Amino acid sequence: MATKDATTGAVMIEAVTVDKDVADLFFDSFGITADSIIATVTAIVLAKDYKVAAFCVGCSVQVRNTVSRKVPAEVSKYPIFTISGDRSKAMIRDNINLKALRLCGQVFLNSVKDINTYAQKALAKGNYFTGTVADVTTESGRIISEVSRGFTDSEKTKITAAAAADNIKEFSTKLIAAMMKASGKS
Repeated sequence: MATKDATTGAVMIEAVTVDKDVADLFFDSFGITADSIIATVTAIVLAKDYKVAAFCVGCSVQVRNTVSRKVPAEVSKYPIFTISGDRSKAMIRDNINLKALRLCGQVFLNSVKDINTYAQKALAKGNYFTGTVADVTTESGRIISEVSRGFTDSEKTKITAAAAADNIKEFSTKLIAAMMKASGKS
């Protein structure tokens, strides 16, 4: 119950406790912040974690839950990728945040889009940070458009600037080259 303190006029709220998972359910709906994406990509680059970065890039072009069976254990090192709470009764029983994986993967792709045709092709399907979508009538197009609208122009600018940083570009160049080699595309 809220009451007013007669001396200060401040509203005093009775101490109430709610379950963290329930609170997170509400606040997670507001999306992933630009700062958390940049911090995670930076941490991946500094750790030279090519395995997780490659997984992010792979997820960046996926819409459905088609990649969760191949999740590298290292993904759990990055809190942005983990969904907390008991998922045992959920329809989808994974504990990974594909949206976060996709967004980080697109940072890597955006950093090399000027020099790599595969990055260009992937981003041509849809770019979360520019809002460019090949076909807004598809499920993928609708999701990309919705996620893109969730970022302000200043957040998109901030993410684009981070993707252009020399250390991220260098890392991404090596990453995409290694992925091309692994799949026989080089």
